[in-house]
Amino acid sequence: MLKFLSKVRIEFNALDPRLASAMEFLAQCNARKAKESNPACQVQVKRRTDDHPPQITVTFVNGVEETFDATATPAQTIRNMILEKGKLLETEQMFREAGEKWPVIIPEEELHQSFPGTKALDRSEGSSTAKTSSGKPQPKEWWEDWNFRSPRLLATITNYDADIICLQEVQNNHLESVFKPQLEKLGYSVHYKSKNRKVELEINEYVSEGCVIFYRTDRFEMVKKDEEAELEVNKMENKDKIELRRTLVKDNHALFLILEDSKTNSQICVANTHLAGFEEGKLARIYQVGTLLKKLEEITKPNNNPIVIAGCFNSYPTSYPYKLITEGQLTSGCLKEVDIPGFYDNCPYQYKLKLKSAYALMWKKGVMPKELKKYIDPDTGEAKFTHTNGKTVDYIFFTDKRNLKIKSLGVLADVPRKKLPSPLGEGSSDHVPIMAEFYRK
Repeated sequence: MLKFLSKVRIEFNALDPRLASAMEFLAQCNARKAKESNPACQVQVKRRTDDHPPQITVTFVNGVEETFDATATPAQTIRNMILEKGKLLETEQMFREAGEKWPVIIPEEELHQSFPGTKALDRSEGSSTAKTSSGKPQPKEWWEDWNFRSPRLLATITNYDADIICLQEVQNNHLESVFKPQLEKLGYSVHYKSKNRKVELEINEYVSEGCVIFYRTDRFEMVKKDEEAELEVNKMENKDKIELRRTLVKDNHALFLILEDSKTNSQICVANTHLAGFEEGKLARIYQVGTLLKKLEEITKPNNNPIVIAGCFNSYPTSYPYKLITEGQLTSGCLKEVDIPGFYDNCPYQYKLKLKSAYALMWKKGVMPKELKKYIDPDTGEAKFTHTNGKTVDYIFFTDKRNLKIKSLGVLADVPRKKLPSPLGEGSSDHVPIMAEFYRK
């Protein structure tokens, strides 16, 4: 608390029966940890002899002064109000140091409810590297400008106060200039995996995009990091390899971390991925899901680690990639549609690993909180949409058979933003953030 203050002045009459709050607050200020947090903070006590009510006046580090009536306000409430304003000061300083405008005005639809505990957040930055057919950058609308979007993205992400954050479509220059320095200040460790392909953003300026995982260093320690899922296509016979590689191998990526939780002394595998786009075909996404599941089986087998996968899967809840993740196998209908020689010889369609979607499982069990039901498609149990196009393509999957259970879910958006004044609804991304809170059984 004192780290946000430069001076505290507490006034009271020792004979006043209303001095309980003032005395409790004074005790909090004199606590060893409080003093160590800011030795320069002055704590002054004025003992009055008149009938003036007990009063607490604090001066924040930015010079702003505020006075509290200690007869009507409990000490803990005063402390919480100071902490809340102090965090706002930290956020303001963070944005100003990054050269961003302050204050940041966040549209109502960008605000999301936060939950206490162990939380995983998934969100796409929304790439700024779109090109025209000529290869030149497309003209930007005002809502696409990075200077407009970056403070809103950062504010939305930090508002969740998540323990683990997974982002997709993060440009390497945005990671280095905004996300990494600012989230490291908040106590996160940063791990990034980019695509191989680079795009010319400006003349002779090339950028790539990728997936990033942030985790709190006061909660987790990284045990293992893996960036590659083995590409079975490289083992194919020459007669099949050319066509299969053209169909299946895309410049997509996945990032895998094994983290040890200091609170439970247990490990968890966190994966973040961004699958091939719709224009690249569903077979590519089936293949990518297959390599993803194989890698997860491989790296979690020694300790049977629970798994959480977040990402943009570019697949609807009725799609084959989604079914392969949640059912561990593909249907006969899918098998009949595939006519590329060697596809299933080199891309197995049955896995022991079966994962559940966090949102769909809560819906199926009938325990979806009332305030979330309006966001859910009753036919699938998933969010009605996670993209500005009104479709659902982002998910959080996990292994519910490995002692990992859901405690709560994050609130979603009300209206597809394509119906709002701009495609982003004056927001920060073309994807809606999703969140799940887990606990170990």
